[in-house]
Amino acid sequence: MLAKVPDMEEVRLWVFAMDRESAAGPDGFTGRFFTFAWDVIAPDVHRAVVSFFCGSELPRFITSTSIALLPKVVNPQDFLKFRPISLCNFFNKLLSRILVGRLASVVSKIISPQQSGFVKGRTLTNNYLLAQELVSGIGKKTRGGNVALKLDMTKAYDRMSWWHIISMLRAFGFGESLIDLVWRLISNVWFSIIINGKSHGYFKSSRGLRQGDPLSPVLFIIGSEMLSRGLNALALQQGFIGFKVPPGCPVVTHLTFADDVLIIANGSTAALKRVMQVLEAYQLSSGQLVNAHKSGYLIHEALPPARRRVIERVTHFSRQWFRIHYLGFPLYTGRSKTVFFGEVCQAVLARIMSWKARLIFHGGRIILIKHVLSSIPVHLLSAAMGSIMSPGRGGGRGFQKAPRGILSFLLQIVVEFSSWLITVGRIYAGKVLQRSPSGLGGDEAARLADMEKNVKHKSEGGTIHGFNFKDFVASGVWDINRLGQHVPQELLHQILRHPVPSGESRDEVIWRLTASGRFTLASAFHDVRQAGNTSAQNKAFFEGTQMRVVKIFQDVMIEVKGVLEGKFKQRIGVHTFSQLYEWTNQSPHYSLQLVRWRAMGDSMLTLNTDGCSKGNLGESGGGGILHDVSGLPIFAFSASFGMTSSIRAEVLALGTGLRLCQQMGYAKVNIQVDSKVLVGILHRELDCPWMVRREVNQIWGMGVESEQVTHCYREANRVADCLANVGVVAGGLGVTVYDQFSAMPGLVRGEVRLDRAGIPSVRRRRVG
Repeated sequence: MLAKVPDMEEVRLWVFAMDRESAAGPDGFTGRFFTFAWDVIAPDVHRAVVSFFCGSELPRFITSTSIALLPKVVNPQDFLKFRPISLCNFFNKLLSRILVGRLASVVSKIISPQQSGFVKGRTLTNNYLLAQELVSGIGKKTRGGNVALKLDMTKAYDRMSWWHIISMLRAFGFGESLIDLVWRLISNVWFSIIINGKSHGYFKSSRGLRQGDPLSPVLFIIGSEMLSRGLNALALQQGFIGFKVPPGCPVVTHLTFADDVLIIANGSTAALKRVMQVLEAYQLSSGQLVNAHKSGYLIHEALPPARRRVIERVTHFSRQWFRIHYLGFPLYTGRSKTVFFGEVCQAVLARIMSWKARLIFHGGRIILIKHVLSSIPVHLLSAAMGSIMSPGRGGGRGFQKAPRGILSFLLQIVVEFSSWLITVGRIYAGKVLQRSPSGLGGDEAARLADMEKNVKHKSEGGTIHGFNFKDFVASGVWDINRLGQHVPQELLHQILRHPVPSGESRDEVIWRLTASGRFTLASAFHDVRQAGNTSAQNKAFFEGTQMRVVKIFQDVMIEVKGVLEGKFKQRIGVHTFSQLYEWTNQSPHYSLQLVRWRAMGDSMLTLNTDGCSKGNLGESGGGGILHDVSGLPIFAFSASFGMTSSIRAEVLALGTGLRLCQQMGYAKVNIQVDSKVLVGILHRELDCPWMVRREVNQIWGMGVESEQVTHCYREANRVADCLANVGVVAGGLGVTVYDQFSAMPGLVRGEVRLDRAGIPSVRRRRVG
C-alpha cells in the first residue's frame, strides 16, 4: 500500500539513499549527521515517521523552510532574474522521499507519454528528438498550416494550486490516506527568506510547491496531467485538424518536460480555439498562468501573413523565429549548421580557459578534457576528430567521436522504444538509408540500423505496444486462421517460428550486449567504435602511468596469473616470475574431501538436476532424478536442449524436472543443483541474465521458494550429471522419462546404488 506505515528498515534505506551533502534546512542538520549518528537516533526518527503516517500534524520546527534566491543570469538586475529554492529540513525531505519512492512505480502508468520530466525511464532527449523531427516538417502543405506554440509558464511551481493537486489525485483513484499525507506535507509550510546570509520573516504559504522538496516534481506533473489529457482528447474529437504528419504516424498534440510545454497544432482558427480552450481551463483549475509576452508561436517562412494574423489574434502570442532553444538544445529547420551549436562550443571553451592558469602536465589536461567536458552535450557536435577519437589504449587520446556518440544515445532511445522512435519509424519506414530532415545521414542511419540488431523484444503477455498476443493464441498454440487475417503471409511464417508467449508479466526490450539485458552507454560506445591495438606509450603518456620495464613485467605477470588461476580454479599467491617458476615446478598439493548425497529433509522429496553444455555454447542436455528420503528413485529424466549455454541448460533442466514433478502429483519438493550461479539467481542474490529470464520466471511461477533451493557439490550430484550427459549424447530435442529403475541407463543405476549405500565420492581441489 502507498500509505502503509514504514518499518525501520524502509526508513533506514531512504535515509542512507538521500544526498548527505545537500544544503541543510533551518535546523542545520544535513544527511551526513543522520547517517553518522543513525545507531543513536534511529528509534526516534522511526517513531516520528510512524507518528506522521498515523495522522499527526508536523510541528513548525520541521516544516520551517528557508528560501534562498539563486541568480538565473550572470549579473541579475531585478528579482525576476532570481530562482527561489527552498531549503527544507532533512526530516521533512525524508517524509517526502518515502512517498516519492512509493509513487515511482505508479507515476509512469498514469502520466501521459508526452511528459518526459521526472518519470523513471523517460529523458528530455526523447522530447527534443521528436520535436526536431516534427518542426523539420512544419512547412508541409495543409489547410491552415502547421504551428508550434512554445509556452512560458509564470512561476509554475509557485502558482500550482493545492486544491487542484488534491482533485487530480482523487481523479486518478488514489486513496484518501495517501491524499491526507500529501496534504499535510504541502499545506503546513512556513517560510523565511535568506538575504545576505540572514533569515528574514516567517510566513505561511497558501499555494505553490517548494522547489527543493523531493515530492514537488511528482505532484507538479500529476497536476499538469490535466493539460496533457485535455490536449490528447482533442485528437479524438470529430473534425479536429492537427499538426500535419505523414500517413500512419501517431498524432502528436504536445510535448512537455515539467513546466516546459510545446504545443503542436494546426494553424486554423477552429483548431487554435480548441487548444486555447483547453489551456484556459487548465489555468483556471491549476492556478497556472501563461506569460503571453514570453510565449510565442513558430511557423514556416512560407505561411501567408493573413494566417499569421489569425494565429496572433487567437493566441495573443508573438512570433518567434528559428533557431530557438528547446530543453537546452537548438530547435531549427533545414540543414544543421555549425553556428547552431556555438553556445555549446563557447561553454567548452570557457571551461578550458578556466584551466589555463593551472600548472597541469599535458596528459593531465587530456584527462580533464575526457572526464570533465563529457558533461557538456558534445554529442550534438558533428565535427570529425579523426584518430584522436579512438580509445587511449588503442593509439588515440580516448575522446568519444561526436557522430558515434550520437549513435550511442540514439541506441538508448531505441532500447527504451520511445515515442520518438515510433514516430520516426513511421516517417522513415523503408527509407533508413536516406538523409532525414533532422540531419541523420545515410552512414549514421545505416550504422544505427545495424546496431539495432542488438535490440531484442522478449514477449511475455504481449503488452509492450498495446497489442495482446493472447488474442492470437488458441489452446496453447498460435491461431493461424486469425493471424492470417491481420498479418502478411511472409510475417506469418516468422511468427510461427517463435514460441507462444506465456505469462502475465510485461514484455521486455533486451539489449543483447550485456548479460542483464539492460542498456548501457559503455557497451554501445564499445560496439560503435573499433578499438585499435593496445599502445603502452599512449597509456603511459595520457593516463600518467610511467613506462618502465618493471611495470611492463608486472602487467605481464598479472596476465599470466589470470590464465593460471582460470586453469587451476584457485588464486595464486605469487608476485614475481621467480616465485611463479617455483610454484609451477613444485609438487602440487591437493585438498581432499569426502562428499556424499544427502536428502534435504526428513519428509519432503528431493529433486536433483544438472545441465551440461559441451563448449558453453554447444550441444547441451539436462537430467534429473527425484529421490525419497532414503534415496530410493521415484523417477528420472534426461533431455536434449540443442545448442545453448551452460547456465541455460541448468535452468532448462530444473524447469523440466519441476514440470514433471507437478504432472506426477509432487507439488512440493526440495531442490539440489550444483550451479552456484543458478542458486544465486533463484535466491535473488544475482541478477538474472536476459537469456534465461523467461525460464526463471516460469520456475518462480511454479511456486518455488528460496528455502527449497540449495547447492551441492558436483560429486554429490553424480546421478543428475550422468543423466545430463545422456541427454547430450541423445541429440535432437526431447525429454525421456524413466519411471522404472530398470529402464534407467546402466551407469545411472550404478550411481543410484552408490548414493543409497552412502558411499562417498572424493572431491579434490588444488591448494598449492
